Amino acid sequence: MTKTKQTSASMFGKNFDAFGDLGKVAQANIDALNASKDAVAAGVKQLSSDVVEQGRKQIEENKAALSALMGVRNPTDLFKLQYDLAQKQFNRFSQDAAHFGQSLQRTGEQAINPLKERLASLMQQAN
Repeated sequence: MTKTKQTSASMFGKNFDAFGDLGKVAQANIDALNASKDAVAAGVKQLSSDVVEQGRKQIEENKAALSALMGVRNPTDLFKLQYDLAQKQFNRFSQDAAHFGQSLQRTGEQAINPLKERLASLMQQAN
């Protein structure tokens, strides 16, 4: 009877330790998810600020373009001004697309890093 009690106590202790380990693993997983969430939030905040700033610049450029259009005296100058404005807009679009693409990539990398590190840790613990 004593041996049965010892075996039961030993099994209970091992099972209890396993649940404790699962709790630690779950907490580390949650911490990694929180770090990832924080990185996404910071990235989205930065992107929002960039969009607002680009919008302000665009408004100022449009004001200047409108003023220039109002001062045109002949059709040749009008077509040249329209061409120049279209070229500026295309260049601005290209620059903004590259900038926002890099920002999104950076945000994605920062968001995935805590999860990659957590996976690597789990893989190391499994070996």
